[in-house]
Amino acid sequence: MSTESKDIRMKTNPHRPVMAWLVISQLLAVGSLIPWMAYAYLSFWAIRTGGSSTWEVIFVSVTFAYPIVVIVCAILSWLLYRAHKDRQALIVTSLFFIGPLFYLMTIYLST
Repeated sequence: MSTESKDIRMKTNPHRPVMAWLVISQLLAVGSLIPWMAYAYLSFWAIRTGGSSTWEVIFVSVTFAYPIVVIVCAILSWLLYRAHKDRQALIVTSLFFIGPLFYLMTIYLST
């Protein structure tokens, strides 16, 4: 009986929109690494030149962890997609958007 459901799933192919969002979101993730490099460099430079508090060090550490989050989310989302857990894959692949939104808020609030 399980082969019948797999055959129906393969014939209808409902995964195309999910795969499209996975590809688009991960291309955006790769594109977000370009401004991240400048932001990470400036954050590190600001701490290096002046006195740094504990919160500033934590902020820079979180900034430098962003590519790791992107890679982990990408791998996990494709594994979930392969396991036919589309909703979880969509959520996981969208998690990396939290980082850029956080940094945009900090830039907006600091000016």
